[in-house]
Amino acid sequence: METMKVKLKYPVAFDGVVRDELVMRRPKVRDMRGASKQAQGDDELREIVLFAALAGVAPDDIEAMDMVDYDAMQRAYESFRSARPAPHRDGEGAGPAANEGVRDAAAVG
Repeated sequence: METMKVKLKYPVAFDGVVRDELVMRRPKVRDMRGASKQAQGDDELREIVLFAALAGVAPDDIEAMDMVDYDAMQRAYESFRSARPAPHRDGEGAGPAANEGVRDAAAVG
């Protein structure tokens, strides 16, 4: 399964452990449906619940993130939504990556 590392400029505790990166997996339709059901019409909460599921953390932990890091998660999510072949691509668009199936999200400057 393709995943993306999101480097955090402002590390935060997730499940009591301070982390400086999250690994986000590609979304499935069931992820969006589950997040929509939990959010009950609240678009911001739907995104938070969805990102939490994709990163394997609690929604409350996502809410504690700095906005710079949350923006990086949004970019990672959007990159999954773009149409492109997933296998055998590195950050330059050719060949296998060192961590096959794992990409790094660009940090916000």
